[in-house]
Amino acid sequence: MRKQSIIPLAILLLTLTACQSPAPPPAAPSTASPPPASQAAALPAPATQAQGGQIADYFKADPNTLYSYVSSPVDYASQVAYVTFTSGSRIQRYVATSTVESTEVLEISNGQLVLVYNEPQFYYLENITDVKPTLHTVILQEPLQVGQTWAMDSSGSCTITDMNAPVDTPSGSYTAMEITTAYADGINEKAYYAKGVGLVQTVYTTADGTQVNVSLDSVTPDSGVKKRLILFSPNTDTNSLDQSEQYLGLRTNGDVSAELADLLTAAADAPHFPLLFDRSDIKDVELDRAANQLTLNFSSGFAAAVKAEADGELLLRLQGLADTLGSLYGVATVSFQVEGGTPAFGGLLQNGGLTVEQKDMSAS
Repeated sequence: MRKQSIIPLAILLLTLTACQSPAPPPAAPSTASPPPASQAAALPAPATQAQGGQIADYFKADPNTLYSYVSSPVDYASQVAYVTFTSGSRIQRYVATSTVESTEVLEISNGQLVLVYNEPQFYYLENITDVKPTLHTVILQEPLQVGQTWAMDSSGSCTITDMNAPVDTPSGSYTAMEITTAYADGINEKAYYAKGVGLVQTVYTTADGTQVNVSLDSVTPDSGVKKRLILFSPNTDTNSLDQSEQYLGLRTNGDVSAELADLLTAAADAPHFPLLFDRSDIKDVELDRAANQLTLNFSSGFAAAVKAEADGELLLRLQGLADTLGSLYGVATVSFQVEGGTPAFGGLLQNGGLTVEQKDMSAS
C-alpha cells in the first residue's frame, strides 16, 4: 500500500475560510467544519484586478439553504453547511461530514469576517450566537484586492493573489477571488470565492505535492437539514432501553421543540412504550453548558400519570428520557423537576437526576 502524506482534517473540513486556524497533528477523518455559497451561474470576470467589493459580496450564508461540497481524490472531506441561527452580525452554522457534526459561529464586523467559535465534535442544537469568543481567525479582510494581506491568527497569514481566477466545480464554472495561505507545517491552501456565490473551491497541497480539492457540488435553497437523534425506548420485556434512529428537521432560526415532543410521545410497538404521555408533559428545558447538565421541568399532569407506574417502569422511562435528550444536547447528566419545584422523584433518584448512560451504538 502506497504511503501518502495526510493533510490534517481540521484544515480540510474548515473549507469555509480563505484561511483557517492552525491544524492539529494528522488524524483519521473525524472532525468537521465546512463552507458556504449560493447558487449562481458562472460569473463574468471583473474588468480589472483592482477593488473586488465587500465581504458580503463573496461570503454567502443564505438562510434555509443547504451547501454541499465534494472532495477529491479522497472523499472523507466531503461536507455540508447550513446556517441554523443568525443574530446581528453573527452567524451560527451546522457543518458536517458523513460521520461528524460540528458547530461554528462567525462574525462580520469592521471589514472582517472572523471565526469566533468552533466546536469540531458536536453540533449545539440551541442558539449560541452570543457565545463568548474562543477564537479570532480572520477569514476575509477588506479591501478585497490583489496584494491585500492580513494575519490569519498565530499560525500564518493570508494574501489575495488573484481577482479573476477561473475555477471549474461540479456546480459550474466561476471567475473567483483567489486567497493563498501558507501554513507553518508546509501545507499550501488556495481558496476561491466567486462574487455573488461564495466559496466555490479550496485546494490543499502538502510539501511533497499531495493535493486535495474540496469543491462546491450543489446549493439547495428553501431547504432544511436533518439532525440525527437516537431515541432510547423502554422495553418492558427486557427491562432495558432499545435504540432507534430518528431525525429532527432544522431550519434557520427555527424551533425543534414541537417536533421533538412529537417523537417523544409517538405511539410505540409492544413491548415498547413512549417516553411521554402527552406533548405538554415537559413544560420547559433548561440547559446549563457550564455544569454539563440538562433540567427537564415536567407538568403536574406527567407527575400524576406516573404515580401508577412501578418504580422499575418509571426509572426506565426517566433513563430513556435522560439518554435520549442528554445525548441529543451533549450533556453528562439530566435532572428532573415538577412545575419548577424541588427535584422530582427524590425517593427514586439520587440528587433528583440521572447520568446519561447509554451512548449511540449505531453511530459510525
